Amino acid sequence: METVNPVKKFRGTESANAAATLSEAVMVYTTDGKKLYVHDGSTLGGIRITMDDPLVASHKSYGIDNTGVSDTSTEMQNWIDYCETQKARGYLPPGTYRIDSGLTVDVALSGIIANGALIDASNMTSGAAITLTGSVKPPYNQAHLGISGFNLKGPGRTSSVDGLYYYTAGGSGQGPAHTAAVSINIRSFRRGIDLYSRAYLLNFNNVDASDCAACVYQGSGGTDYGERISFAKCTLYNSDLAVYMNNDNSAMHFTDCSFDFNAAQFDLDGGRIFLVNPHIEATNYASIPINIANANGAFMSIQGGWILCTGSNTVAFATVGASGKLFVHAPFVHNIGTATYFVEGDGVVNTQFCAGFNIRGNPPFASAYEKGLIDGGFEDTNVLDAFLTNDTATITSKTSGSNISISTSTSQSQTGSRSLKASKTWGVGSSAAFAIATPVLPGNPYRCRVSYNKPGSQTGTMYISYQWARIEINTNGVPSVIKSLNIAGDYSAVFTSSATGWVTDTSDNPITHAPQWATHCIIAVNMHSVGAGDIYFDDAIITKTV
Repeated sequence: METVNPVKKFRGTESANAAATLSEAVMVYTTDGKKLYVHDGSTLGGIRITMDDPLVASHKSYGIDNTGVSDTSTEMQNWIDYCETQKARGYLPPGTYRIDSGLTVDVALSGIIANGALIDASNMTSGAAITLTGSVKPPYNQAHLGISGFNLKGPGRTSSVDGLYYYTAGGSGQGPAHTAAVSINIRSFRRGIDLYSRAYLLNFNNVDASDCAACVYQGSGGTDYGERISFAKCTLYNSDLAVYMNNDNSAMHFTDCSFDFNAAQFDLDGGRIFLVNPHIEATNYASIPINIANANGAFMSIQGGWILCTGSNTVAFATVGASGKLFVHAPFVHNIGTATYFVEGDGVVNTQFCAGFNIRGNPPFASAYEKGLIDGGFEDTNVLDAFLTNDTATITSKTSGSNISISTSTSQSQTGSRSLKASKTWGVGSSAAFAIATPVLPGNPYRCRVSYNKPGSQTGTMYISYQWARIEINTNGVPSVIKSLNIAGDYSAVFTSSATGWVTDTSDNPITHAPQWATHCIIAVNMHSVGAGDIYFDDAIITKTV
């Protein structure tokens, strides 16, 4: 019979224990740290024993190499399987654990916790480094399990290897749901986190992913997956794409997360993404970084946060298909691009209460969808958005006065077939002015643009200004500006006897927000100092900006 020796017990400090390699079965209680360690004859500092996270099997118990020299996939899987039979989490000590084939963890039975260990899958050629599945129905009692505290490295973003793969085949209700991944660094995979069948109600806290073709990926064709997948304080960075989603029934929630220096940020072919206080940063984008496809349910909401570029970006921030939707509410926007529009495409776009530095690096207009004018191209036979504001006589008609009248005309056009013609009867010094107006919401920023053409020989100076205005209907039944405030200084068009051709003026004004008293934003045109004749206007835009 084997002789059973008594367990030796010692006391000492944390530092003294950490420097010691003691015989097997020696236990040390640290007087300063109040911790208990058991030694095995080879592990420096021994193995800590805790009540909260019991060590069900050490890496030495299964011959697991923690130096990264040899493939330890089989030993690691055997250890995980044993942890599952004990229905307890397994602790992975610091070290490098090389796996040349993937591991599978049943999160209904066990989980992995670590303290900075590196699981190195850089020799793998296909599959997933770690597949997380679940075998118990219902999965509501799995919240105490999960994975945490390790680094996961793959063979590179151009490989066919994925990092964390959430997947359960078959069954009804089983899956890796209700679990958390905490404080994990994932790098150098095709897909950092791949969410597929039975993956739902998942929580990712302080999980970073980098050097991936897609940091987070959710493709189509899965079963019972996608409900309320949450990311908190995570960073997805230095990759080809931050997030891909193609699941109409999915919703991903990102809170206080960073999306840094990815070639593209989001690609939605279906599903919903909610961002709260994000940090979205790049130097320059070579192409539009957010795509919200023309698919039912393709929706993104951005609430607060900071959207910025550190270089001289020239492309739009997003493109939204006809059935897609993008809502942007109260972010700080800095130098995102000098493209004409913040958002391209004909889908629904809504921006509110955006703010930013007063620089040229912010785009002038939110999106073509948000143009406030009914007929800024003046293609209707009737004048719909403009009205007279000053004349030599009392104004009793929106469009016809003693010295000035406005109408749509086919004589000139920059685009389409018609433009707005402003006709002045008398010469320099006679009152003549009109406004192009759209309603606004207080607190929102707007910008304006209009093109003009003087084909005749009249001379003088025409002034164009962009203003906040309060407009009411007067006793003659026509609109009247009762209060106005310039958004920026007047634009002066100095005419000689030569024709001008079409000239476009855009309000290059600071980002200011509509005051509470304003009902409209207007393009105010003053022809007081211009001689008699016709001037044409086309392609007027008044829209929100960011």
